[in-house]
Amino acid sequence: MPLELSLPLPPSVNRLWRAGRKRVFRSPKYQSWLREAGWELVSQRPVRITGPVSIVIAAGRPDRRRRDLDNIATKACLDLLVAHQVIVDDALVASISSRWDSAVKPGRIVVAVEKAAMP
Repeated sequence: MPLELSLPLPPSVNRLWRAGRKRVFRSPKYQSWLREAGWELVSQRPVRITGPVSIVIAAGRPDRRRRDLDNIATKACLDLLVAHQVIVDDALVASISSRWDSAVKPGRIVVAVEKAAMP
């Protein structure tokens, strides 16, 4: 049975990082999402899954604007799962898929994490 987590929709991959004079850093929007999503994740008391995992992300469209699905979910979600030790390392993700899902509340995502065998 997969672990299911409900989280706010992350910012676009294009808005995660910013370049300064001498370094690249997390954008304020990304830092804010990490804090908010982190609190929501902790409140759901997820178990830690070690070893290879399979991840499925279902996203609720926040509005009618055209959006690229590959720009919203993967990178930020995996970083959050690793930071909160739900998964050990995102290098252990054997498969990942994402989809728009009308059953998911607009502006939210549902992340399902399940043990998997590495190919």
